[in-house]
Amino acid sequence: MDQTSTKRLDELFAAEPDRLSRLSFEAAGIYFDWAKTHLDQAILDQFLSRAEATGFAARREALFAGEIVNPSEGRPATPEESANASYLVATPGYFRALGIPLVSGRTFAAQDSEKAPMVVVINETMARRFWPGESPVGKRITIWRDEKFPREIVGVVGDTRSNPAEPAGAQMYVPYAQDPNWASLSLVVRTSADPSSLVAAARNEVHALDKAIPVYNARPM
Repeated sequence: MDQTSTKRLDELFAAEPDRLSRLSFEAAGIYFDWAKTHLDQAILDQFLSRAEATGFAARREALFAGEIVNPSEGRPATPEESANASYLVATPGYFRALGIPLVSGRTFAAQDSEKAPMVVVINETMARRFWPGESPVGKRITIWRDEKFPREIVGVVGDTRSNPAEPAGAQMYVPYAQDPNWASLSLVVRTSADPSSLVAAARNEVHALDKAIPVYNARPM
């Protein structure tokens, strides 16, 4: 796409009285509204033109017909596969620090670097959902963040929950070394002492690397 419209939003609405009805809709209980963005008809036409050029319509019909369009091990896409899985990045010691058990395969190691083969670890819920009755270890999946590079599943770990009142969801973990471009990170420290006593030490270690990095929201888990 070349660029968005340089017109102000009030100018776009004035020039297109039907803008709200044309660029907004509701589906499956979710409301989508592109009217308040800087899209105009010319840019929308470019979107549609590029979709047609890439054969989007044919791929959509193939998906609805149950053909194999999913690059994960050549399996047909299923309705369950449209459900999202949480995407997390982790260093090799993350699972041990949080006490997340290894169920099968392995977790990350130092050799899972940027130049090494792409790998991923998934949780038990994701394994049961997408590979019922079989081991997912050794399978390859394509993830939206790096969809040109399939990742090999090297391990399955136990489920974790951010909300104890809700069931565990599907989760996938990627080595931080293979996806380091994040604006913020969480540092997990495991200790047998009072966790609050380590806050200052952890902050000093981070600032020894870069004094400009803010350390905030430190709390025991």
